[in-house]
Amino acid sequence: MYDKSILMGYQENPDIDIGKGKSSSKVINLLRRMDRLKGDILKFLFTTDVPFDNNLAKESTENV
Repeated sequence: MYDKSILMGYQENPDIDIGKGKSSSKVINLLRRMDRLKGDILKFLFTTDVPFDNNLAKESTENV
């Protein structure tokens, strides 16, 4: 499902030339990062040591 969502994102947001710098849109940049970092993004599904979010870090700073 993850790969299918990335593919749909690419299909719905074609990479267009947005100017002199030839950089991509924010959407395309996000899709590329999500594609490249798939293992890190979905790690919490396969490893119980990895929390779903980073609220633990937030909680530790609130107790100071």
